[in-house]
Amino acid sequence: MTAKKVINYEKQWVREKAYPRPNKFSYGRSEPWCADFQHYCLDACGYKAFTKKFSNFAYCPAIWADAGRMGYRKYSGKPGDLVLFDWNGDKVSDHIGMVVRKGNGGYYTVEGNTSSLSASNGNCVQVRFRETRFIRGFVRPPYKKAKPFKKPAALSYKGKMPTLIRHNDGTYLAVGSRANRQVKYLQKFLNWYMDAGLATDGIYGKMTKQAVYTFQKHESLAKDGVFGKKSLKAAERYASM
Repeated sequence: MTAKKVINYEKQWVREKAYPRPNKFSYGRSEPWCADFQHYCLDACGYKAFTKKFSNFAYCPAIWADAGRMGYRKYSGKPGDLVLFDWNGDKVSDHIGMVVRKGNGGYYTVEGNTSSLSASNGNCVQVRFRETRFIRGFVRPPYKKAKPFKKPAALSYKGKMPTLIRHNDGTYLAVGSRANRQVKYLQKFLNWYMDAGLATDGIYGKMTKQAVYTFQKHESLAKDGVFGKKSLKAAERYASM
């Protein structure tokens, strides 16, 4: 995945809490989980080889030390960079997040184990604004570059197409759909069509909606992020006969 896709993956967890289920992000360990959240998301997005290079990705000081040894440290941030914070100015990394974008006097970040009432140990995933004075530095993962989009050739998709299930509000496959198998078929198709980088988890979330929206845009359909009859008809033109 590209940096943008990893950021979007992290943002889908906003307002999610880990405790009292500590194994959600921290691999079964009961501990402060700001670094565990970044570890979990990077692994889920295909960067397990990167996180494995670190001696202890659950401990912020170790992440910063290892990043210096391996040449991943940066002192100005870009979207997708891991950002280490030093609240007390003692040159010890206290907390970690991921840069969403630069702001006036700091950076917008997505972080685990934070809240509006606590800089760290807040037990929630949130987008925060952090002033530059609290930033120790940045760690830049080796992200993949976005590939220019090229429409696939028709009649070349060999996977199974989803079956539409009509909801009470008149929509078909849309945000909130839990028709797991059919949504999985849709996610697999979208990954083939545009390298969408979707987890084939059968849950129609924000990233699946955005991928459907992009598909509709390229197929000159009405762009609503809902996979209905017209979207299915357009998709079926790429299926092997």
